[in-house]
Amino acid sequence: MKAPSRHSTPILFLLGQLIGILLWSERIDTPTRWTILLMLLALTALWGHPGWSRQTSRLAVLSGFLLGLLSLFWGQTPQSTLPEDPTQSSRTLEATVMEAETREDGQKLLLDQVRFANGTPLEGKALLSVYRNPASLLPGDRVRLEAKLQPPGNYRTPGAFDYAGYLLREGITASGNVSGNVTLLGNTGQWTLNRWRSTIAKQLENLVPRSQLGLAEAMLVGFRGHLGEMSSGLQAAGIYHLIAISGSHISMVAGWSFFLLRLLLVLLAFPLARRMDMKPVTAWLTLIPVLLYGSLAGWSVATQRSVIMCCLLLLAVGLRRENQMVRALLLAAIALLAWHPWQWADAGFQLSFMATALTLVCWRALQHLTGWRKHLVMLLSSVLFLEVLLAPVSVYNFHRLTPWGILTNLLAIPWTGLVSLPLGLTGLLAGAFSENLQQWLWQAFATSLLPLAWMAETVPELPGGWWRLAGPTLSGLALFHVALAALPKARHIAFRLSLAGLMFLGLLWPRSSTLGGDFQAAILDIGQGQSVVLHTGDGLWSVLDAGGPHSPRFDIGEGVVSPFLWDNEVSRLRRVIISHPQMDHMSGAKSLLRNFQVEELWIGLFREEEANNAHYRELLQTAEKVGTRIRRLEGPFQLEDPLAKWTLLKPALPSHPDLNNRSLIWKLEVGRFAFLFPADLLASGERALLARKDLEPVTVMLAPHHGSHSSSSREFVATLRPRHVLFSAGRHNRFHHPHPEVEKRYVESGATPWRTDRQGTLLMRSDGQVLTLFPALYD
Repeated sequence: MKAPSRHSTPILFLLGQLIGILLWSERIDTPTRWTILLMLLALTALWGHPGWSRQTSRLAVLSGFLLGLLSLFWGQTPQSTLPEDPTQSSRTLEATVMEAETREDGQKLLLDQVRFANGTPLEGKALLSVYRNPASLLPGDRVRLEAKLQPPGNYRTPGAFDYAGYLLREGITASGNVSGNVTLLGNTGQWTLNRWRSTIAKQLENLVPRSQLGLAEAMLVGFRGHLGEMSSGLQAAGIYHLIAISGSHISMVAGWSFFLLRLLLVLLAFPLARRMDMKPVTAWLTLIPVLLYGSLAGWSVATQRSVIMCCLLLLAVGLRRENQMVRALLLAAIALLAWHPWQWADAGFQLSFMATALTLVCWRALQHLTGWRKHLVMLLSSVLFLEVLLAPVSVYNFHRLTPWGILTNLLAIPWTGLVSLPLGLTGLLAGAFSENLQQWLWQAFATSLLPLAWMAETVPELPGGWWRLAGPTLSGLALFHVALAALPKARHIAFRLSLAGLMFLGLLWPRSSTLGGDFQAAILDIGQGQSVVLHTGDGLWSVLDAGGPHSPRFDIGEGVVSPFLWDNEVSRLRRVIISHPQMDHMSGAKSLLRNFQVEELWIGLFREEEANNAHYRELLQTAEKVGTRIRRLEGPFQLEDPLAKWTLLKPALPSHPDLNNRSLIWKLEVGRFAFLFPADLLASGERALLARKDLEPVTVMLAPHHGSHSSSSREFVATLRPRHVLFSAGRHNRFHHPHPEVEKRYVESGATPWRTDRQGTLLMRSDGQVLTLFPALYD
């Protein structure tokens, strides 16, 4: 009987660990868990045969399975012990700055050794933003400051990124804003490497033009605070990986270092080089610049992963085991996953290891080529295979397809590796000898980044340059990778064709939609703002408002509303409706117009805002650019969809100076149920509607103005008498919405209160006769 492959043990080891994690993971629903489990068991059996009965295979599976179970205990995500503070009060604390990153609107501080004024230490690190009068702090500084702190929180909306989990896995157990003055107590001498990185970033700020500063900082020291909206352009062009310090940068540094060190060794010891192979010695020496660059990059998780992978591959060369690089890669995976099992679900981990594995496969397949032909064919084939085979992972994690990525990477990878990165690193080294030379090299480095900036600006505007889609399910993605992993083991053409068919079947695996065929409404948890997703018929999807906290680094439409729609396989919107032009109701609307095919944009008559409000004007310009029809409405207006009748009430106070009283007020009728969405209507507007007798009892209503004390007057509540009232408000928001008296007023009228700040996204379903309302996610 044929012995198992020499790679069977580590592969089965990893599969066993993954099986163990899947069995106990709380983040995966039961049907998906068992579907993936059966696929992995089938692959395990396939990989272990022939030789399944051999002791080595059985031990590999058993040890991997046990490691998967044990890793749940030592690799558990830490939890925050900081109690929530609903009052948002400031706390005085002392801490050591671990990392300081300058941004366009302030500074981000990562604090370690945090101790409160009463002497109580914080378990873990704190991440704070400084918006007003940011101090020029550096890592290693001991500071005293006042801050509003909370344990890491999430937008509890299906499909949204688990930001709280990400922070906790990084050891960050508190986040918030600096609310008072910052006092520098002295330099502790700690975090010297991070202090060096921040110093380099400050030098770049003085030398590099603002248009290239974000790219320069990201590529040299891993800071992305000045990238801004260029990030989305780089992602659309498929070249974001070139400015995120990870595998591509580490490999470029390793490649240049290996080439230059080998050349230096040959020149210094030419007689010796003629008699012995200098590759092993060069590989050992290359470890030094790789580790130094990892330190320069700040040792993020992605950098650690890339450095470990690169060092193990260099060790394989140094030990004359080039033919065992696949085993070295598997060893790196085992080491990383044994320490951080949660990386199985990390997009960076998946993409890094798949990219490295595919590169090694291409390299082995092209061993018969020599000289420049080998390198050219290697570049072409690796980029092609990487773009095609990594696309499902990228689409699943980022809902983005980059058809121009093959061309842009063919141009950008060699340009970055041969020109930009060498100039930047050489300028860094030159600073030890000549400040003028460093300035000249860094200015040349900034100039070399112009092609990347041009791609980020141009590619999204090309046909197909901005292609967003829901992507495969987790089960489908698992089926794709299981079939791909089994493909090399297939001996017959029919079996290979079947596996190829399974790969594409996995990509088409249908999603189980949170919303369904009846009338559906989802009041999304988007913080302090409002966004309602409505399904009013077959394929008729609408979004009523898409606002929330506005930040140059986070777009609520891109980060929360769009993922919720993709999670429900929505690709086309019948209409996006903006009740009034305020950011807490429209900040994410522009992203919806770009990410989905939107037929119409419904807005009110806000002519002065179209002329004076830059954000509102930009939204309308985006609509015109993508071909969305703009409809300016003023009630009364009615429209019937298959499952709901829309009624737009006449504006409460059409000439009122406050935009809230001129909001579009919508009423939807579904069978025997009525739903009211009064936007940010204030008490004075409520009185106007009551005087016109435009209001009558409803079944469900969204509390006006997020439940503020300036709305929901007693007469208004008594007239509507809703059975359910929904409050769309941010968790611990500074306005203290909803106001306790307002909530009490609704409860006394007989309404059941529902709050996004406490229960997360709220879902409603109705067939016209029965209505159900429930939270989308349960704790």
